[in-house]
Amino acid sequence: MNYYSLAKTLICTAIVTGGTAYAGTNATIVTYQSPQPVSKLLVPVIPKAGTNPFQGSVSVGYATKYTSRGLAFKDSGSDNVIPVELLGKYQINDKCAAIAGIKYVWMTANRFDHGRANTGVTDEGSAFIGGEHKWNDKLTTSLYYSFVNGGIPGSLNDYGARKDSSGFIFNSSKLEEHSVVANIHYDFDKAENGWFVNSNVRYTFRWMSGWWFANTLGYQYEMTPQMSLVVSGTWNATAGYFAGSSLNANGTQGISLDVALPLKTTQNVTVRPFVSALWLGNGGMAANHRGATERKPYHKVTQVYRNFTPVFGVNVMYSF
Repeated sequence: MNYYSLAKTLICTAIVTGGTAYAGTNATIVTYQSPQPVSKLLVPVIPKAGTNPFQGSVSVGYATKYTSRGLAFKDSGSDNVIPVELLGKYQINDKCAAIAGIKYVWMTANRFDHGRANTGVTDEGSAFIGGEHKWNDKLTTSLYYSFVNGGIPGSLNDYGARKDSSGFIFNSSKLEEHSVVANIHYDFDKAENGWFVNSNVRYTFRWMSGWWFANTLGYQYEMTPQMSLVVSGTWNATAGYFAGSSLNANGTQGISLDVALPLKTTQNVTVRPFVSALWLGNGGMAANHRGATERKPYHKVTQVYRNFTPVFGVNVMYSF
């Protein structure tokens, strides 16, 4: 056995041993995630492995509201966002693959330098790298490291770290999080039509520490060879993530209902319009309640998140 074969064997063994998933229907990557999971802005469809062991995709989109992990800021500075994502996958063998990706969500009220303009919201940048294992035609798992800077994840890690009379101040040196993410995706039917579930477990170890869960149940219906209808619901929750002094409380953070209509316009291009409805959970409502009842001078904004919000958007992806 040469060194190259030995390296492939060791990588595959590590993935199988620790694996839990990132893939879904049509090899959907759920990075947070999300997952985009709430708005389904970024659902890249990576081609099946062929003679070329490397596949990938690049996508750009638009959404009327920035959402993340079941939450949507009340601040109108998070309206009208443009996400851009690049994903790659290297097939080690028939079962194992290395996966990686980067994503940037630009909130158009902010500057390109990640500044906040006149809002308290920053753009969100993220990256992940890890491995995937395909057990059979129905079950795929993955395990990966995730880094997020800014956005809702960053603000949760440092929201209210420093305060003055003008309101909450974000400490940019800690406006980030580092996590290990495990994901399991299961298709109940091998065909294009059928139910699927996706379970995403994230453990953040810096700057905060704790668990974040995103569980999705959905159904995909192929209307034509080029067009499908995907309906899904997602539940986001935390455990041990928020301290007692935090605005948020642990528990359900948000619940969403998502409807998407992926349309394959060419061999490599997919256009995916979507609409989502987002309801705030008890964990997120705690922030609104505490903000409204707290009488300290830095609590000028009484509502942090929207209790309910619809989100409309579209994503265009090129696969290669």
